[in-house]
Amino acid sequence: MQVCFADVAQGSASVILLGKRRAAVIDCGGRQTRTLIEVLNRFRIETIVRLVITHNHADHSAGAASLLTAFPRRIEQVWMLFDTALQTSIFWARVREEVDAGRLSRSQIRRLERAQRPQEVYRDGDALLAVIAGHAREPPIHRFGRPEQDQRRPPPEAGRPARPVRGRLDDT
Repeated sequence: MQVCFADVAQGSASVILLGKRRAAVIDCGGRQTRTLIEVLNRFRIETIVRLVITHNHADHSAGAASLLTAFPRRIEQVWMLFDTALQTSIFWARVREEVDAGRLSRSQIRRLERAQRPQEVYRDGDALLAVIAGHAREPPIHRFGRPEQDQRRPPPEAGRPARPVRGRLDDT
């Protein structure tokens, strides 16, 4: 296993090379994904076993829209936060297009959640990719404003295993 970091202009993308032309991709940067796609092509990646978007700011998620187009039917699971920023993102619009076109199924879409234990995203032998977030009862980290202004709560299912998204995609 190797880990590569690609400079994708407004941020970085992490590519975990898993062998057998497979990779996991964490974040994709902004709309300009040429560098990321070149890295994946250089290593002859055919399948992205996990596409993980750590949060829904454009500098992390917008490039994932292009990645969905560049790897149709070759992304096994897409992991993302379900929040208000997702609903207006370029990435979410592309996810919905891919589902509507039948190139991505709802069972391939997974929620990243704040949980008490690490959330396993991928495991293959000794390789483990997990999300480690703060305790479910901790307040969210704030960049702007005061914490008392934010009334968000962790989802009631925090701490449970991730589940596929069911139902309509616009009911998040």
